[in-house]
Amino acid sequence: MSKELEEKRKKFFEKMSEINTRPPRDIDTEALKKAIKNIAFVIKDSKTGTETELIFDLFEENILKLLDSAEIAKSKETKIAMHGVNQFFGDNKTPTLFSDENIESFSKATGLNLTNRPTNYGVVLNQAQEKVLFGLLKAFSDTNYKGDELQDKAKALGDVYAGTTASKETLLIKENAPYKNIDAIPVVKLTQAEIIKLSGHNRTQGDKVDVIEALNFLATEQFCFYWLRTKTDNKGSIIKDKNGDYLKEEVMEVGTLFRVKYVKEQGTDKLDYYEISPTATLLDQVNNHFLLVPNNWREEVKQITGNRASSYTYKLLLWLRREFEQIRRYNKGGGKKRKPKPFKITISWEEMAVALKMPKSMYKANRKRAIKIIQDAYFVAQELGYLVKVEDNGATDTLYLNEDYYPKPGELV
Repeated sequence: MSKELEEKRKKFFEKMSEINTRPPRDIDTEALKKAIKNIAFVIKDSKTGTETELIFDLFEENILKLLDSAEIAKSKETKIAMHGVNQFFGDNKTPTLFSDENIESFSKATGLNLTNRPTNYGVVLNQAQEKVLFGLLKAFSDTNYKGDELQDKAKALGDVYAGTTASKETLLIKENAPYKNIDAIPVVKLTQAEIIKLSGHNRTQGDKVDVIEALNFLATEQFCFYWLRTKTDNKGSIIKDKNGDYLKEEVMEVGTLFRVKYVKEQGTDKLDYYEISPTATLLDQVNNHFLLVPNNWREEVKQITGNRASSYTYKLLLWLRREFEQIRRYNKGGGKKRKPKPFKITISWEEMAVALKMPKSMYKANRKRAIKIIQDAYFVAQELGYLVKVEDNGATDTLYLNEDYYPKPGELV
């Protein structure tokens, strides 16, 4: 057998073994079966080296081409837990609720090793980290948050938190335990190439470095997550007060956005794939309290701005989606007695700066720059159809949401 044919043979068996042990994510399985069947037919009738070479050529032309062109998208939007979305935005109330003592007591109760100490609630990411975050959430959304496997909560949390009674009480059992409503932890298994593609990056060396650094940040940087959720009884039924309104409870967790395990190829130190599971705030009540975000929302921005869009433009667009969904849900759940809210928001530029988690050093010390960043973001939102118009009222702006633009559950943009 020639050296060239030997290389083809090696490549063939390596890839077929990979497909057999871990099928590619989101590939057209029927087309893959057909391609393999065609090759199997040639193998069955193979008698000469020429036919053997034909097998490998068919493999390269059919299966490798199919793998390279596999579509990542199963659906046109990603479902994200609203509690998770809220971590990316600020308001003037939550900073007063933050306490370093809460961080310390959580760490002591759960055995969490604080590698960095959060100084406020919520999450602040750069654009590279946000792209990887949304790529990973897409992988979970495509499986309806079941992942490639479901892990027992104690097992999934065991590498980060202690297995003590106090830890289990704090994380799983107490009335406001972050994982109380979550039956099991979904785990997705993704190769580095799959994460790069999910994140909307190209396979350049620079993009690869950005993705690896971003994933490492999401897996190691500790945040203090805080959210308000509807209160439920032991049977999972929502509890209402005497006026018929849903009761809320405060929930807190300190940890990373994702827990990431590096799985190596058998017998080597070479990375095979990652096993990734999300924090509670990205899972809690995700099936009934969520936001739908179209997968192409970042690409739409680039069509208006090129690659020059500020990170605050993306944050504003996500914030507008959240605000629309909150108004829509309020109006839908109010019944006949509740007066519906109009789809408009009145807000000062400084309140918007706080909402977008702009550093105080920026919007206090450089007011003109902060206002221009916000105004530029408003312009993009209008161009894309998020907003019908923006009224400058002097001290405040009124943002008129475009009701026809935003996706509702079960609908696409």
